[in-house]
Amino acid sequence: HLATAEMHYREALRHDPDHVPALCNLGTLSWQRGDVAFAEGLFKQGLAVEPWHVPTMLRYAGLLEESRDRFAEAEGLYMRCMEREPANEALLLGYSRFLLEVRHDAGAAARVLEMANDLRPDSFRTVAAGAHFY
Repeated sequence: HLATAEMHYREALRHDPDHVPALCNLGTLSWQRGDVAFAEGLFKQGLAVEPWHVPTMLRYAGLLEESRDRFAEAEGLYMRCMEREPANEALLLGYSRFLLEVRHDAGAAARVLEMANDLRPDSFRTVAAGAHFY
């Protein structure tokens, strides 16, 4: 299925090289396959076209975080996402995890997780994320 998805994203980009969702999704596939440099280029290209595209910012933040030496850049992207979509569950969960695991700031992580819980109190993802605190 991934090969088919990649083919469709590349075809979309042949028709519109600035199609941000296709850039984001192809970047994600490339990152998952280990081609970090290519993925980063796609994320940057997407953000050059649409600087506030939250899915691209979130995935790029994850890539930067995974690199283990670019935490400040990753946190900057999380903060930009918070400005744009403060009620985005995936963002809140990802940023809460970042605060807990990278910044070791359990208080800030708990506050962000509480925002996610307020947003979707019955969400399994939010409940599961809260388990990190115990």
